[in-house]
Amino acid sequence: MGQVMMDMNSPEYLIQKTNESLREAEELCQKWDKKTELLHYAFTPRFAITCSRSLMSEVGTLAEKNKVRIQTHLSENKAEIEQVLALFPECKSYTDVYNKYKLLSPLSIFGHAIHLSDAELGLLRDSGSTIAHCPDSNFFLNSGQFPLERIKRAGIDIGLASDIAAGTTPDMFYHQRMMLYRQSAGMLKLPELLYTATLGSAKALHLEEETGSIEIGKSADLIFIDSKALDSEDVDSAISELVFLTPIPKIEKVFIAGKQLL
Repeated sequence: MGQVMMDMNSPEYLIQKTNESLREAEELCQKWDKKTELLHYAFTPRFAITCSRSLMSEVGTLAEKNKVRIQTHLSENKAEIEQVLALFPECKSYTDVYNKYKLLSPLSIFGHAIHLSDAELGLLRDSGSTIAHCPDSNFFLNSGQFPLERIKRAGIDIGLASDIAAGTTPDMFYHQRMMLYRQSAGMLKLPELLYTATLGSAKALHLEEETGSIEIGKSADLIFIDSKALDSEDVDSAISELVFLTPIPKIEKVFIAGKQLL
């Protein structure tokens, strides 16, 4: 979580002065980051179009100083990319804007990332940055098809995301289904859908040592579902029921960080 930061090119009631935005964000970070084991602060500059050079540079400095994540939005549609390049003529690409103004890092997560050149993929990979794939949002806004295979070949970690509210639901089984539907070349294997929503997302957040899979020593974030199909030893059948049959079977129990909530 993190306060959305905008200091230009936004409605008047959403714009903050640069120093005010930075001060409030750092205060929130110091108050809430790791206040419990479930909370992690993320500096959240909205995207390059609404953030000044000084805001982005200072966010990079604050994130490094506080050892917290940065989350923002990258290359969702072509008109947006054109506007970014017009605003930042000193930069070679949209991703280079974030590189020049210190937002690329191993703790940076970029949403969308649909229209990227090979050079941009190299910048993301070399910085250790990761990508949050938002298939439902991309479909809703007609932004284009996420280049899944290219990004995987580039060696960049990918997590699965909802992007509420352009994404229409927080249901991650639904977003696994949309991840499959939004790829026109080939058929993704069902375990890859589940992986991207679980351990793949944990890796994209650099939390794979804590969560994302059921292993001794990891945080027990689990749901228990009543389903005959899930008793099957056929993994594809079990995943298929979760991803493609709606609504999902009844959730019987919920555990968060080992504590039963339902």
